[in-house]
Amino acid sequence: MIKDTGIGESRFLWGTTNPQGDLTSWPQRRIHWPERFLGNFDLVYRMLVFAGNCEWQAGEFHMVRFTLAGDDFMTLDEAARSANWKPEAVAEMIEFDQKTYGEYGHKDWRLRRKPLPLSRVLRVETTSYEDRETERWHPLDVTKVLLRPNDPKRKGVKIAGRTFYSVPVGPPDHQNYEPWKTPAMRAAAALERRMDDDFCRRLEEQERIDE
Repeated sequence: MIKDTGIGESRFLWGTTNPQGDLTSWPQRRIHWPERFLGNFDLVYRMLVFAGNCEWQAGEFHMVRFTLAGDDFMTLDEAARSANWKPEAVAEMIEFDQKTYGEYGHKDWRLRRKPLPLSRVLRVETTSYEDRETERWHPLDVTKVLLRPNDPKRKGVKIAGRTFYSVPVGPPDHQNYEPWKTPAMRAAAALERRMDDDFCRRLEEQERIDE
């Protein structure tokens, strides 16, 4: 379940035809959020972005790109009609993403309602901070899944000699995966999500005051 400004909650899988990704995605926000969008906010939010950039530089996470067939997705206009989103709600979401994240590629967005099996994935690639100068993406074999006998839900893949684990979250009919974390890391992530939600709420309140 995703909640966006304007359109509210949705159960779509979002993608983009831009091979460099989309600035509204969480990993991109952590490493590319332009400084000009932080000037009006307090030190806490600046620290969140700074921490994400440090994790990126330290190799704590890699970007993973799944290439899928465009015919399996709808355009934003098609999805809006399918979900009965009002034009003004879609416009509000687009304006929010432009002002907040500097993302103007909404015409590149692609959506679908149900997840796709790995057999429909055309290509999987990964990149890291070390590849920033060459902008190179490396093939990633996601069919070789690493399992933990003492934790069957935890699944992992090996990237550049390092194993990254993830665990399922959400209801069975709409399940996603998120990085596996220790209890202390989960508590810190929950706090970060609350702060992120609070940040969006405060930004909307500030925009209403400015109007």
